[in-house]
Amino acid sequence: GDMLAQILEETRYGNKTNGSTRDGGGKLQNFETGSKVVNGSAAYQMVECGKATLYPPHVHTIDLFRTGMMASWAAGFHAPCFILLYRFYDRVFRTNNLTTVTARVILTLFYSVPINYAFFVYGSWVYYTRYWAIHRDETYDWREMWSKAKRKLDAEFYTTMFNSAIYWVPANFANFGLVPSYLRPLALMFFAIFWNCYLSLAQHR
Repeated sequence: GDMLAQILEETRYGNKTNGSTRDGGGKLQNFETGSKVVNGSAAYQMVECGKATLYPPHVHTIDLFRTGMMASWAAGFHAPCFILLYRFYDRVFRTNNLTTVTARVILTLFYSVPINYAFFVYGSWVYYTRYWAIHRDETYDWREMWSKAKRKLDAEFYTTMFNSAIYWVPANFANFGLVPSYLRPLALMFFAIFWNCYLSLAQHR
């Protein structure tokens, strides 16, 4: 998902951010994020990520640190949390009808609120820690890190939750209503590729 985001950024703007601003040669200039990336609705951004998958342009650089950060989040936290939730659903909801499918979709949306909140805190912590490890000019300041996380949350959290509902409600209706239970984790991973593309764009703008 993150590589799709980087491809999309480079396709649209020629130079991407990765939690730090880079010059044309890819050298680290500053810790702060803030370049333009694709804005607009979640659906538009998902379509753009899909286009980048089908028709990838020549990409000059892939920021492996950024990709590793996103992959760690997806594999170490996001996927395990939702797989546990799906197993809980299988135990609680014995039948599969419109009522139980709707209940799963609504509960999943509420379940995603603290997870999306945690994502932006995690991203801010990772990049602040990287900046501190490179410079080591002062002691680690947890208050400064939290201040950066709060600014990122103020800028992105509510928009992300709105876009999460737009994307995941129909995706989860399809997953819970049409996909056999033993294949739902695979369907989740497929949908999560494009959602992680969106999260990467949101974290790194």
